[in-house]
Amino acid sequence: MKQIGVFGGSFDPPHRAHERVAHAACGQLGLDTLLWIPARQPPHKPSRTLAEPLDRLNMVRLVTRNVPQFAVDSRELDRPGPSWTVRTLESLKEDHPDAHFWLIVGSDNLAGFSSWREPERIRKLASLAVYERPAEETEPATEPATVPAATPIHGAAIDISSTDIRERLRRGASTGDMLSPVVLDYITKNRLYQ
Repeated sequence: MKQIGVFGGSFDPPHRAHERVAHAACGQLGLDTLLWIPARQPPHKPSRTLAEPLDRLNMVRLVTRNVPQFAVDSRELDRPGPSWTVRTLESLKEDHPDAHFWLIVGSDNLAGFSSWREPERIRKLASLAVYERPAEETEPATEPATVPAATPIHGAAIDISSTDIRERLRRGASTGDMLSPVVLDYITKNRLYQ
């Protein structure tokens, strides 16, 4: 059975920690394909203004272009409204009825999983895999008993956040090696986050 990873997010911008999680997930979960799925508007970030969908999609394409297991899926950008994970998984299941899906989430998102739209339906459509997020980004679950079981992805945590990167870019400060050179070049040429 084909094993497909589902790696969603705003990717605003995609950075080295995203890349590390993606590689670790492929190796540890035995994935045939890892789908990077940029969200149009993450439901848990309704008020935050994101870079244009096409820019985020282009940056993800740059990051993934030389890794055979990586693929970019634009279905969340192609449909209007919030990017509900359950709808994405249902759509993917229609396209790949015989595949087994792994939904890859950060520990911060897993902590609030019970508040997601149709969490039980999500668990029927995909197995959960979790990677650790830096402590300052992770909010504890309000009810620990509601955090679902998930397969851990080990060794993927890096203390990098998109928020910090955007702030550095806004100030004209260096991002060091937080971004791949192709993404930094795209950001510079297109004057993003200034």
